[in-house]
Amino acid sequence: MAKSLVIVESPAKAKTISKILGKDFQVKASIGHVRDLPRNKLGVNVRKNFEPEYEVLREKETIVSELKEAAKEADKVYLAPDPDREGEAIAWHLSELLNLPKNKLHRIEFNEITKEAVLKAIKSPRQIDKRLVDAQQARRVLDRLVGYKISPLLWRKVNGRSAGRVQSVAVRLICEREAEIEAFDPQEYWSIKAELSRTRSKQVFTAALSKWQGKRVIAATDKQTANSMIISTEKKTKEILKATDGKDFKVISVSDKESQRQTPPPFITSTMQREAATQLGYAVKKTMQVAQSLYEGIELGSQGPVGLITYMRTDSTRIAKEAQDEARAYIKATYGKQYVPDKPKVYTRKANNNVQDAHEAIRPTAAAHTPESLKSHLNNDQFKLYKLIWERFLASQMTAAELVTTSVEIEAGEAVFRASDTKVKFAGFTLVYNRMINESEDEEEDNKTSLPDLKKGEAVNLKKLDPKQHFTQPPPRFSEASLVKTLEELGIGRPSTYAATVNTIVDRKYVERLQKQLSPTKLGQAVNLLLVEHFGDIVDVRFTADMEAKLDQIEEDKVEWHGMLKEFYTPFGATLKKAQENMDKVLILSEHKCPTCGQAMAVRSSRFGQFLGCIGYPDCKTKIALTKEGQPVPEDRPSEEKCTTCKGPMLIRYGRYGDYLACAAEECKEQRPILKYTGVACPREGCGGQIIEKKSWRGKMFYGCSHYSAKKCETAFWYPPLISGGPKGDSKCPKCKSLLIYKTLKRGDQIACSVKDCGFAEQATGLEKHA
Repeated sequence: MAKSLVIVESPAKAKTISKILGKDFQVKASIGHVRDLPRNKLGVNVRKNFEPEYEVLREKETIVSELKEAAKEADKVYLAPDPDREGEAIAWHLSELLNLPKNKLHRIEFNEITKEAVLKAIKSPRQIDKRLVDAQQARRVLDRLVGYKISPLLWRKVNGRSAGRVQSVAVRLICEREAEIEAFDPQEYWSIKAELSRTRSKQVFTAALSKWQGKRVIAATDKQTANSMIISTEKKTKEILKATDGKDFKVISVSDKESQRQTPPPFITSTMQREAATQLGYAVKKTMQVAQSLYEGIELGSQGPVGLITYMRTDSTRIAKEAQDEARAYIKATYGKQYVPDKPKVYTRKANNNVQDAHEAIRPTAAAHTPESLKSHLNNDQFKLYKLIWERFLASQMTAAELVTTSVEIEAGEAVFRASDTKVKFAGFTLVYNRMINESEDEEEDNKTSLPDLKKGEAVNLKKLDPKQHFTQPPPRFSEASLVKTLEELGIGRPSTYAATVNTIVDRKYVERLQKQLSPTKLGQAVNLLLVEHFGDIVDVRFTADMEAKLDQIEEDKVEWHGMLKEFYTPFGATLKKAQENMDKVLILSEHKCPTCGQAMAVRSSRFGQFLGCIGYPDCKTKIALTKEGQPVPEDRPSEEKCTTCKGPMLIRYGRYGDYLACAAEECKEQRPILKYTGVACPREGCGGQIIEKKSWRGKMFYGCSHYSAKKCETAFWYPPLISGGPKGDSKCPKCKSLLIYKTLKRGDQIACSVKDCGFAEQATGLEKHA
């Protein structure tokens, strides 16, 4: 009996679904896209209504052949890529290649990879949604037109760099923020605090000057009105201190104000990325990789593989009724009915955000799957992110927190000082999720203190007056998380593109990461200036947001995609022609001088990477190679080693994968690696070599025999060998007498046998000595 075939994108997803569906289904993975525009040409026939010219990716030819064979033998074929535009496009490309009858080919989708969701999808298949496909095709063709038309121009004018439609806008935002920072003029202002205490009490509390001579005292960052003032000089500060010191301090008002801290909405892609960056320190790319693994399925012992979260590329805060009911029941049973709101929480987002609302918010697939119950099945990164998602979802379905803020005003002559203290009356959702920082609370943190039970009219004692000088700060550089937030607010990009956008601008060296902040490089600033000058419309924030809105309209069948491309391309072609005629070549000057003629050196590019070249070229052809970090390659350094060929001195020379030794004599070609000995002999009998530190061609450190490079011995380990401190005090395995290695793992350090088949391993004590 023929099996049904299910095709998904990833092997991990295929493994989970295969175990869910059982032996009557064969599940195969396409491993992403199988067909795309060609890599070495435009691949869009502009004259034939912008028709794309797709071709099977070379590395996917074998996979496509296997899928075709499996599809021929199957009675039904289910296409099950992710439930978004990208997934719909993959399903369409597969359907075009498989070329099967419509009654045999079905499209299924599910928002979570659980048994119930997958079986429900199998029972309710549909046809491929051509509107989603057209929206994705329009995006792909639009990006190709911009990239392939502008990039050659940048290659000639700025030495080998390319442009992208959304990425170029992101670079522009980062460059404009950098310009704001450089042009920022800090303003001086002062604050005054009083340290006070009740009579006959040792408890000290702090109050900040809030009024002077009837005017409200504000910071230089606040908006000034006719009834407010800024203490802008030290002279004014001393005047206030002199007038206030020695005055009686008396409480003139005590007020209590009740407020609510509302529950946060469940995560969407951008808020998950921001919170993971803030709370866990994860980069956007890492967050999405970990979330992908949680979505595709984790082995849960006897339960088998289970998808733990819903689809993680979404801009909707909608929650399915079944999930809401389950969460409410769990909250009632675990925390009590007082934590369950009268009506299920419903969250909406602003209409101007172009929300697609294609599927649910990011949530756990089962509220009963608590983080602690799954901890043994998850690695450290998975556990932390899942805990964040689970807590945020549960909190979104709980009651608000109730707060009581006590505010006290204390008069001293013409000065009024103010202090406040907030206490939790009812914890509400903060019982589960208390990670959020309220921005207004954060700004007023300095004005908050633990207050004693003060009464109106009560006199308090002054301990000291504490003046403090401040300067306004420039806007901060974008972090990955804040850039994603800005792109989302401006309507640029979509959940599936945020991570790729950040990675691309960093990989192209337009932007660099400096202490988790994004700073434009000289290259990025030069490219941005050219694009803003000659392609201002293309890299305009509003234009890019409008294009995203038109892609949404294609999906809604309100706009025809060929017409949208024609509307874009006609003025773009004219702009491109004008830029080709008027764009000047840009030199990116470095701080280095030419060692030959003394002129400046400029950053240039070749197919081998970046280098420094003299601006006097072609009269001066001096070049200086650059390291992977963009610094000039260091000069040769002397060593104590001798050449085995000519007995002359050896020099330490920079190499891409690490320094090496080279003979100082030009006519002698001897080179050899710099050996870093561990002090451990090779365990292979009769070898006679030593275990040394080595690097793989990818740059990863490993430990191998000194004869390894000569192919005399293949002894190698990813972890350092043990020198002493094993179970018997030495470095030998107690089971097979082989060499022990020291493994540094997230779940704790181990000492283990270097022979995989032995299987010996035990927890490290910390007393071991290793290389």
